[in-house]
Amino acid sequence: MDWRTSFRFPEILVRAVNPCAALPRRLSDALNPLTGQSRPIDAALFLHTVRAGRLMVIDQRLRGYLSPAYCTWPSDTLRCIVTCPMSEEARQSLLFVACSHRDGREREKAVGHLGEFPGSLTLAAALIRSVDWVPQVRSAARDAVVRMLRTCAIDDVVAVWPIVLQLQHRERSTDGWLAEKVEGWAFASASDGFLCRARQAGGPDVRVWAYRKSLERGETSLLPQALMQPDPRIGLHALRHAQATLDARSMGALAASGLRAPHPVVRREGLRALAAVDVVAARAALPAALLDRSAGVRRLAAYLARQGGADARATWRAALDRPAAQAHAGALASLAEDPQEEDAARFRRCLPETRSVVRQHALKGLLRIGQPIPPEVVGQQLQLGGGRVLATLAAAVRDSAIVIDPSLVLGVLADPEVGNDGRVRLIGLLGFAGLWAGLKLLLAARTGDVDRRWWLAAVDDWIGRSETYAPLGDMRKRALLDATTERAAELGPARVSQIQAALLRH
Repeated sequence: MDWRTSFRFPEILVRAVNPCAALPRRLSDALNPLTGQSRPIDAALFLHTVRAGRLMVIDQRLRGYLSPAYCTWPSDTLRCIVTCPMSEEARQSLLFVACSHRDGREREKAVGHLGEFPGSLTLAAALIRSVDWVPQVRSAARDAVVRMLRTCAIDDVVAVWPIVLQLQHRERSTDGWLAEKVEGWAFASASDGFLCRARQAGGPDVRVWAYRKSLERGETSLLPQALMQPDPRIGLHALRHAQATLDARSMGALAASGLRAPHPVVRREGLRALAAVDVVAARAALPAALLDRSAGVRRLAAYLARQGGADARATWRAALDRPAAQAHAGALASLAEDPQEEDAARFRRCLPETRSVVRQHALKGLLRIGQPIPPEVVGQQLQLGGGRVLATLAAAVRDSAIVIDPSLVLGVLADPEVGNDGRVRLIGLLGFAGLWAGLKLLLAARTGDVDRRWWLAAVDDWIGRSETYAPLGDMRKRALLDATTERAAELGPARVSQIQAALLRH
């Protein structure tokens, strides 16, 4: 008697009593490793919820050398999958798993039954096996694909079309079968609704493919619709297709409609195309384009305005001068890139804005024309906060465009509008002044009793950063040691020893 018989007996008993009862457990055993068993799954529905592109990865994992998916499968499993009563979701899931068997003969048998149960999952399995490395499996899978394309619902075909797009790049797909049989079916008169459904409900890659193929087939009525798609690949392809096929008048009308596209890249290229075919219409579109929310569109519009002898800054200034609840962020951003002295007042008007992006561009504009940033403005921006503004202030301190000195620090601390949040951010800003410059500033700042706690917190922050290396000359070291000794009573022995140790390390 074989010693393994006792271990096989439960399996034999289950098979003898009801061979169909073991199928759900075998499906769960095959799929649980793919989910990490982190949560219970409905094995019959799991594969139906996975996106099509992921099914190819699952197929590879099922066929892996270490995959335990088929260790307990008896020889009659495929017959049970085909004949046992079960839901269509469970049967398609089991057939998908069976088609991923590591044995090519088992794959060929499973693929032969796919056409009997048309659906998105069985069609996906047939498409994946259509590039199998075993010729017999490949041939059987291709026959199943052709058969199911005639019987599957259009929505099922659209759902698995990402697999078709991925298979186009496989080496075994270069024989032309996909283009002839699968894409050929999509273009056939009997499946006219497929391209329309793919343009509406497919994933992003499927929509791009569907629009491209529709335009290549001469459906020029789709051009305005293609420009309005959120995916810029569709709109850009539509513009290039139109430039190659339409006359100048039609192209001008299409490019003008492209200025209302949702994606800025399409709006920019629409303006470029309009300028190439209709200079008058492009010039009329410049005022709106100069105030576009996209920097790329505004820059192209400014370039075209300069080509026509106009100054785009006049439009941006007019937009900022108009009374409005909020400043025009696009006009402010463009004006801040190349400001002039006369724009300083406009930038200052935008500093109290609540939007950090507006305050950032206003600060950049003032810094570019060399305007001083007074302590009250620094305190105002520190109190309002915003990552963009704080990064701009830090860069200005690092580049010495804003000089952090005792008068600025004391001015910010004395400002009643600056609360605790602004004071904490001031400590962070001091870190960009340089290690030794920051220490010199703190030792020179004579704060009152009210601000003593803030001053000690700033010193502690400096001590925490003092491990970093920074060159220190002997004269500066002696001056800092003397200043530390002078304020030893306020600092306390612990802080004095830490500061002196940091100075003596350099």
